[in-house]
Amino acid sequence: MPDHRSLEVLGPKAERRVIRRLLSLRNLLRHKTGPARNGPNAGVPVRTLDEKLLVATWNIRELGNPKPKEGKRTQEALHYLAEIIAAFDLVALQEVREDLTDFMAIMKLLGPDWGYLITDVAAGRAGNGERAAFVYDRRKVHFEGFAGQVVLPEEMKVGGKKLALGRQLSRAPFVAGFRSGDFRFTVCSAHIYYGTKEPNLARRVDEIEALATTLAEHVKTHAWAPTVVLLGDFNIFKLSDQTAARLRDAGFYLPPQVADLEAGESGMRYDQIALLSLKYGPQLVKRAAKARGGVVRFFDVLYRHGKTDSDWKTYASQFPEGKGGSTDASKAKYFAQWRTFQLSDHRPRWLELDSHFASQRLGARLKELERGAQ
Repeated sequence: MPDHRSLEVLGPKAERRVIRRLLSLRNLLRHKTGPARNGPNAGVPVRTLDEKLLVATWNIRELGNPKPKEGKRTQEALHYLAEIIAAFDLVALQEVREDLTDFMAIMKLLGPDWGYLITDVAAGRAGNGERAAFVYDRRKVHFEGFAGQVVLPEEMKVGGKKLALGRQLSRAPFVAGFRSGDFRFTVCSAHIYYGTKEPNLARRVDEIEALATTLAEHVKTHAWAPTVVLLGDFNIFKLSDQTAARLRDAGFYLPPQVADLEAGESGMRYDQIALLSLKYGPQLVKRAAKARGGVVRFFDVLYRHGKTDSDWKTYASQFPEGKGGSTDASKAKYFAQWRTFQLSDHRPRWLELDSHFASQRLGARLKELERGAQ
């Protein structure tokens, strides 16, 4: 549980409001609406120190932008971000920018049990000054010393196939090795090039193909671990697009109960969690197909903006100077955009994976012994 005692600096009135919102957020995370195990109405399982691993990916919009056009994130928003991250065991973050002040504030709220790995800033216009980060509960997830970024081969050939990209990815994907219980795995966080609103933009399709093909080839040859969890913001519009097809063509499995959920208010399927294991392929797919998973619809309880229920009046005083216009209608419209820079325009996407296999191993060994005794 994050340490929310610093909310006292907001004053009694604001503190009461934020605490109510935090309690509503906790209820959303744990229970949501309905009994669904998966999907937008699925509650996140309560974390434990064994049995299951909760993996999530989240593009937090411009976290640490040194020149925020829509104003800085408030202390209130940082508490909400920490509360959501704390619902999971391992979270891959995209769009962490140059200024690490807010990121480090979130880590402080999470407390000493939490660790992180983070890249340097991606250079160039397409890199957008972004970093990638892994945030994880060290009581549950152990960093095993392996980390790096994916660099495509100079000849742009992988496994005998010539890649169409012809250049490095705009933002080098971040790869690290972790262990949770008996589960040793490589996780790769990616933020694929967007460009335009064209669903099958050639450069975006090529980046996904190059990354997925490269990782799949590594699993065959010199992979650090037998299982790869590839997640992040792929800017996939629909699962029928070529972008999603390139992941599947490389051998990655996209659990359908999670893959087709909306990434945000846009209705797109930008963010994904994909799995690949040559050694444990059938078992991994079987377990992942039945795994719990979903997205967190945080705007259902935070910074609400419905047709009949909007919080814009509560936050209008926090709008940057000159933003929001002068009418109630214009302020309400601006609020819908402003709130995405406080939290995000993407929803966290999560999947529960098996991480302890002692019972399966004992059962398999018992069968061997019983066969030998016959």
